[in-house]
Amino acid sequence: MSEFHSKIKTIEWCEIPNGGYSRMVDQTKIPHSFEYVEIKTLEEMYNAIKTMIVRGAPAIGIAGAHGCALYALESSEKYKEIKQKINDFHGEDVSDDIVIFGNPCTMQIILLHFAEIKLTSQSKVINSKYIKEYVGIDNYKATDEQRKELFSKIKRSNYEKMKENVAKLSTDDNI
Repeated sequence: MSEFHSKIKTIEWCEIPNGGYSRMVDQTKIPHSFEYVEIKTLEEMYNAIKTMIVRGAPAIGIAGAHGCALYALESSEKYKEIKQKINDFHGEDVSDDIVIFGNPCTMQIILLHFAEIKLTSQSKVINSKYIKEYVGIDNYKATDEQRKELFSKIKRSNYEKMKENVAKLSTDDNI
């Protein structure tokens, strides 16, 4: 019995000079039409997930990783704005002590670009050691420079590796 393999890419990263964008099938148009949508900002990615343009756990996970990459490509002003909001909330400068790199699902997808690994903890402190081991960034706290360095290491070759590694993951949602 032969297996069917579609040539349609549900979601893919498209590289352009000085950045890239996410291209995905607009699931809200199916079955009446077939269209791709280009997502170029974090806000557009948020809306694509929220309005179910992208559907299915694997595609949503990849969309989350693409959203992280899009965020890293946007100006560092947004990162500074988030840090300021954290500091305003706490009433003191604590943002440098807070680790921000996305939820465990997003970090799982990012790490799969570099190795076949399954996170066993939701702890950001524990999981940051994998960033050091596989990417070489020590004491990862998702600073603007660290995020740019991390996402600069995601290339087409390790994107293909990530897709292979995602296919090997269990469908069990527990960590």
